[in-house]
Amino acid sequence: MSESEKAKEILNQLNKKGYIKDRSKKSYEKRSKKIEEELIKLEERSNEKERKNNESFINLPSGLIFMVDNFKITT
Repeated sequence: MSESEKAKEILNQLNKKGYIKDRSKKSYEKRSKKIEEELIKLEERSNEKERKNNESFINLPSGLIFMVDNFKITT
């Protein structure tokens, strides 16, 4: 499970439970909004990293074979 999926799961759990007793509803909504903004930033960074990785594969010469975990990748 990716960090983004974990964060979304936590946010969903918080939404189901309602706001925490020692916080006002306004404070809870503010916290929820902040978590959502962090999720968006995390997804953007993740997408940027994936795009850079894809660009680096494009620049590889053809005919290379290498292993990543249990996967054989040929360029």
